[in-house]
Amino acid sequence: MELRIRFMAAIAVVVMMLSGCPSGVETGNSGSTEVTDNGGGSGNTSTTSTTVAVVPVDTSITAPTGVKVTEYKSVKNAVIVSWTATGEDVYYYVFYSKSNDSATAALAKEYGMDVGTSGNNFPVFLSESGTYYFWVVAADASRYNQSVKRSAFSSVSEAYQFTYTAMTAPTAVNVTAADETNCVTVSWTHNDKTAQFFWIYVGTENDVSKAKLYDYSNYGSGSSQTSVAAPKYTVPLSANGTYYFWVRDDVYPEYVMDENGMMIEIKPSANAGPFSEAKAYTFSSWTKLAAPTQISVEKASGNNVIVKWKADKNLLYYVY
Repeated sequence: MELRIRFMAAIAVVVMMLSGCPSGVETGNSGSTEVTDNGGGSGNTSTTSTTVAVVPVDTSITAPTGVKVTEYKSVKNAVIVSWTATGEDVYYYVFYSKSNDSATAALAKEYGMDVGTSGNNFPVFLSESGTYYFWVVAADASRYNQSVKRSAFSSVSEAYQFTYTAMTAPTAVNVTAADETNCVTVSWTHNDKTAQFFWIYVGTENDVSKAKLYDYSNYGSGSSQTSVAAPKYTVPLSANGTYYFWVRDDVYPEYVMDENGMMIEIKPSANAGPFSEAKAYTFSSWTKLAAPTQISVEKASGNNVIVKWKADKNLLYYVY
């Protein structure tokens, strides 16, 4: 096993063997990859702002026209907003409100990100029924919070009456021993075919409010062993004991960004469906993994080193 690391200063290397299967948001290494340290980073993360940036109106940027709203037929609880593009080199942003007043309008975000589009349509996900109004603005940057100037609001769309439809919870959750060391396989029946993603929760009490969000993935992903017809997911456990598992469907994950456009959190969207019923499983075959051995570090080309160790092909490794 080897791992290629790019470095800017002297480093100490520690290799740790955590489990025999994927471990959620954190990603291990079982092949070769390159890790870059650009130096000088503090490691601190910023909190996410819930307010929309105040971007000055610039009359030199033309406001879009012809804003229309139609049903997004292939996706639940979403509409498509379209408009006539201005022909300028700009990005477009959609705002919406349940009041016919642009001063109350919220920025429609794509997967939680305030990114714009250079096209002339944009999907908007809605989480409650009611009458909605939509506006479009043009701005000079691909992220609204980085824009220096923008157009005025377009004319408002016609009022759009929207009816929210709740997602259906997964059923028949089952848990079995996995082939990988210290892991179980969670499977379930995927009832709501409009769901494109799912979330796995694990707890040591039969109380979903105390459960830990383990991971998420999309239906049909080969890497996560899921399919629309027979979804399943491998989950590592850290000790023997009784565990409870829940599955929750979603249209899309929400990516929380800081003001610099860096992703700091992934969480269920406002349209996520209800939790499945809990499935209890008592795990009794947990095995303490031995520390990796025969670790060596070799100089590679440029600002790189290669870390090597004796590996078990059924396990994942992390280099520190």
